[in-house]
Amino acid sequence: MKINVLNRLVKWLFQSDLKEEEPCHGNVPTEQERQEDNRLHIDDEMPVFLKEDIAKDSSRNWADYVASGQDTVGEDSGKAEEASSKCIESEQDHKHVSESPLLDNKPLVKMFTECSDLLRDLDRLVKDCKSEREQNLLQMVREKICTAMILSGGTSIDNDESFDIIRHYSLNCDNAVNGMPIQEFVEAGISLEERVMVRAKVNVKI
Repeated sequence: MKINVLNRLVKWLFQSDLKEEEPCHGNVPTEQERQEDNRLHIDDEMPVFLKEDIAKDSSRNWADYVASGQDTVGEDSGKAEEASSKCIESEQDHKHVSESPLLDNKPLVKMFTECSDLLRDLDRLVKDCKSEREQNLLQMVREKICTAMILSGGTSIDNDESFDIIRHYSLNCDNAVNGMPIQEFVEAGISLEERVMVRAKVNVKI
């Protein structure tokens, strides 16, 4: 009787140890699973648009792509700054060029045009004046106007060697043509840069 009880007791003890050693296969999570579930999940997956770019060049990995992308950004930024500085310099140069020629100064061109018209009116009046005193007075006024135009940026036309119908007016030959040698200047003309405002009065060699 005692032996049977002892055997049953030993058997019961061994069965309890086996049950404790058996792993739990139920729905209750283990300690490791609970720790994994409690971890912070970080989505470090590559963006879709970058995957598409990298797919075009399979020889480059993600690290190389990031490094090259940073370099490209730096290069693009430098190129943008260089292009911007060149654009500013081009605008400044254009502004300087557009303001430097005298012909771009509209008030000045208008003043030269009015003076040239006045000189033509004086030339017509001189022909109608009979007294020498009146002619000298009109000639003095003409010289004053020409001097003002020269001081305002005009250039005197008084040293050409051949006749030019745009720059000269022939007094001794009504049929003067371009290229005829000039004998003398009677009255100097005036130009504003390349634009002739007053033609010079000359005598050509016939």
